[in-house]
Amino acid sequence: MTDEKNRTINKEAGEASPKTPADILEQWNAHAARVRQAAADAPRNMRLPTGYPATCRAWALRDYWTPEEAANLLAGCLPDRPLGLPGHAALDAQVRAFKGILGRADLELKGRWKKQIPAREFVQWAIKKRIGVPEPLLDAMGMAPAEPAGEEVPTLQSQRDRELCRAIARTLWDEHPEMTIAAMTRHHAIRIYGNGKQYKEPALRKWIKDLDPRPPGLKKGGRPRKGTTG
Repeated sequence: MTDEKNRTINKEAGEASPKTPADILEQWNAHAARVRQAAADAPRNMRLPTGYPATCRAWALRDYWTPEEAANLLAGCLPDRPLGLPGHAALDAQVRAFKGILGRADLELKGRWKKQIPAREFVQWAIKKRIGVPEPLLDAMGMAPAEPAGEEVPTLQSQRDRELCRAIARTLWDEHPEMTIAAMTRHHAIRIYGNGKQYKEPALRKWIKDLDPRPPGLKKGGRPRKGTTG
């Protein structure tokens, strides 16, 4: 009677209810497939999502973007991508880091309720600050990347990379508080998303050591335990 009542309630609510174990299994497999696909679509190794170039062309027609939309586009994501998707933890950290940088940028909020960023001004600002703007976004906006500028590049780039690495480390330590700092500096999210592969380990340690949540007695050297490299 309970199953029949649940089916009736679901039917009245417009929901399809599984009637057999096979239906339940099929529904679960479909859900699992969606989760796997979301994880596969996470732009690991700096891979842009399907449809990103076309989305850039469409959004280039808009005069204003919200900070969230701008940060997603700058990170190589679809602008309406929600946070918290499976496999997107490091990417979420990068988007949050970009939002933090935007919060301190010399960009005047305009548009609806003065909470939006002029799209062209935002991309021009990112180019000027030598933040790596994805090529499809540059093409859509009709802009070119910044020309090399001698010794100024490493300084500006390292400031951006430091913020990204710290945001990523904070996210990873929230999920894996036992991870050693040595393992953190070698984690693929730090090396790829945070551009940590361009820096030596002592520099990365200096950037993130204050975020290490482990007790002081566990922070003194030693080899990282197996399984902590992520």
